[in-house]
Amino acid sequence: MPPSHIGHALSRLAVERADAPVCISDGSVRTGAQLVERILGLASGLRVNLGLQCGDRVAIAAFNSDQYLEWLIAVPCAGGIIAPLNYRWSIQEAYEAILQIKPVLLVVDHYCSDFGVKIQHRLPSLQLIALGCSIHGAPQANSILHRTENFRLHWAPDNIALICFTSGTTGKPKGAAISHNAIVFQSMAKITMVNYSQSDVYLHASPLCHIGGISSAHALLLVGGSHVFLSKFNALNTIEMIKKHQVTAIIAVPTMLKDLTTVLCSSRYNDMQLYSVRTILNGAGSLSLDVLQKTAKYFPAAKILSAYGMTEACSSMSFITLHDPNLCKDGQHLSEFKPIMREHHSSQLGGFCVGKAAPHLEIIVSANQDKACPRGCVNEEGDVLVRGPNMMEKYWGDVENAFDDYGWFSTGDVGWMDHMGQLWLLGRRKDVIKSGGENVHCYEIEEILSRHPAIAAAAVAGIPDVRLGEIVGAMVLIRDDWEWDEHPKQDDSRLAAGSRRCSSHISSCNDMLDQKIVSQESLQQFCIHQGLSRFKIPKVWCQKIGAFTTTSTGKVRKDLVRKELIDYMNSQSVLQPIEEFTVSKL
Repeated sequence: MPPSHIGHALSRLAVERADAPVCISDGSVRTGAQLVERILGLASGLRVNLGLQCGDRVAIAAFNSDQYLEWLIAVPCAGGIIAPLNYRWSIQEAYEAILQIKPVLLVVDHYCSDFGVKIQHRLPSLQLIALGCSIHGAPQANSILHRTENFRLHWAPDNIALICFTSGTTGKPKGAAISHNAIVFQSMAKITMVNYSQSDVYLHASPLCHIGGISSAHALLLVGGSHVFLSKFNALNTIEMIKKHQVTAIIAVPTMLKDLTTVLCSSRYNDMQLYSVRTILNGAGSLSLDVLQKTAKYFPAAKILSAYGMTEACSSMSFITLHDPNLCKDGQHLSEFKPIMREHHSSQLGGFCVGKAAPHLEIIVSANQDKACPRGCVNEEGDVLVRGPNMMEKYWGDVENAFDDYGWFSTGDVGWMDHMGQLWLLGRRKDVIKSGGENVHCYEIEEILSRHPAIAAAAVAGIPDVRLGEIVGAMVLIRDDWEWDEHPKQDDSRLAAGSRRCSSHISSCNDMLDQKIVSQESLQQFCIHQGLSRFKIPKVWCQKIGAFTTTSTGKVRKDLVRKELIDYMNSQSVLQPIEEFTVSKL
């Protein structure tokens, strides 16, 4: 018997959904038979026309589309390993990821075309492929297709199908090498726990470069559901797509649900309810009661679930049902609505419940100090460990084994398990901010800020935010011979568009360096020029007067930093959001 392969789902899709519309993207509609034909044609073309060998890596940076899905499946079918890159990364971050995996191909769409050309300039041996756009010297993705009657599936060494990047313990991109077997197990778990079916119309609102979007796409392929693609999340477009295509299932992060419910209660939609949606799977953070109540109100037929997961586990590790309309009593008022989870009375450990382990894996909380033999405990705080067939094989290029001798993987989270087998999370062992579904490592930002000549020390912490979950805040200790400018002057040239704005920012920041003056604006500029992605750049900045308070071991008391940042933010009447700070790195 051959090992599992994600391509095994194609045969059933080609027969049972041959004439049914299964892919809707940017006005184009493809049936099951057409989708399978294109995937196998691309897989064949990769081997015949481009000489792809088993184990070769193919990187892709693009917005969501039907062609993106085709590449996600076709590359592993050809024996290659697909490696999605986050389109929100800076060029430097993407370049570092590419150096890790050494791909033979880089596939980019119109949004990432400039991104791809600049990386290829650094790495001339890297072949660029244009996905639905024109790039000088790069072949079109559709030109690679090669018609074939009986394509034979291929496997990469170690059965690896996917390299999905996670920010890692240092904040630098780390590639989790995930096997066909892990993807199939994860897909089956989602089908079981979320109840995906052939009748589902699934909206790809979450990025296909993230493991949650990838694993859900595979689950829908297995059951033969329909895929509707949204290139990039936008609340208005999402609502219109749900209405137009009668979408039944979506996955989202808390920020997305907050945006959707905010728009639906606006005068534009006048409290309109979307009855077609039957399933909403939340990930990347817990939902506030307010957002949960509003989601239940505006999606009245939807079962709302939340999943706890990570890239290394190929997405979800545990599931919890937060709201099931079929279990609510008739006439129940939203003011009385509570998430469906067991009330906790036996312990005061706190945290938030993320449910029970998926049926295919084990989760334990280990409080014992003997790391050689982890043991699960109940009602006791400890490290959250996981093992199962859904786990990654390794970190790509990392010679160290990420698992212990018993197969356990440490999630880096701290929590506790109750007597019902429900996992409660308390926080991260390492300092990580969850902002809008993205992980932001405090250490990474602190290290970049330490490079600035004006900064003697810096501490970064997450500040609670209704929409994003958390926003990034930075407290900086300025050197004695530098001056902190709390309110830098604004000039008309900074309001100009395009290159004029960029030139104004750069000139202004250079002048401030010469005068030994530093401000929020100049530090934002500095972060971007150091290769930091925009979503990681602090939105709240505060000057530290005097030394940071530290623990007995010399570590900065982040709890005090967070409190000071919150107090400072609350004292400010106007806070310039980072989205309004526009500057080009290149």
